[in-house]
Amino acid sequence: MKTETIDKLKKLTALSKSLDTYFDMYRKKTCAGSCDKYAAGFNIDNRFTVFKVEASFNAYLGYYGNSSCSTFSNGISSDQISQYFIAALNRHKELIFKTMAEDVKTDAVLLREGAEKELRALQDMLQHLSFEEAGG
Repeated sequence: MKTETIDKLKKLTALSKSLDTYFDMYRKKTCAGSCDKYAAGFNIDNRFTVFKVEASFNAYLGYYGNSSCSTFSNGISSDQISQYFIAALNRHKELIFKTMAEDVKTDAVLLREGAEKELRALQDMLQHLSFEEAGG
């Protein structure tokens, strides 16, 4: 029996829960009187990296009748934006984790619905088979 979908569902469910409860659990760990060193955020100390993501912001414009596109920066450049981008990520880190948790959960629900539909189709096939049709 293939269990890839179930295995993926279990991983997605665990990831969603981990993301959703991350900062609550972190606060529980850091509120202990014996915990005197802690920080959680983006680009704080790469010795303690939980995950690393490469990201870029892309914006382009193209106009009807012309197949080419151009970048729209409105005067923003990478050398100007880096510190403010990291600051914004840190300001909204809990919302970012909650949003990721919601997105993972949505993917898991869709995967589960697909698996349930496939299972119902298989059950219908089994139900409609008879030994008489197979010559038994």
